[in-house]
Amino acid sequence: MRSYFIDIPSVDKLRELVRIVNQFPCDVNLKNGLGCIDCKSLLGVLQMGPSPNIALEIIGEDADCDALENELAAVFRISFEERDVNYGWKTVCRFCSGAGQSDKKSF
Repeated sequence: MRSYFIDIPSVDKLRELVRIVNQFPCDVNLKNGLGCIDCKSLLGVLQMGPSPNIALEIIGEDADCDALENELAAVFRISFEERDVNYGWKTVCRFCSGAGQSDKKSF
């Protein structure tokens, strides 16, 4: 499982997010303080509404998750963070220098 934060500024971007994640076999969830929504459900995602820093959770094979990360990074502002069970949150950003360091990076 990989966890990230994603900025979704508009309803059009919500629709784009659902379109992108439906192209991959991974399970994808959006989480906020109110609950967890299946990101492949347009109605569920629209109900959550646009928001900065929504938690995005991807569950699937590494190759599929990597491909989905690349697609999302091309369209959205994303902080690539992965939960390390033993050490808390660490940055796993293959798109910027310093990948794997503990400081948070976003683009």
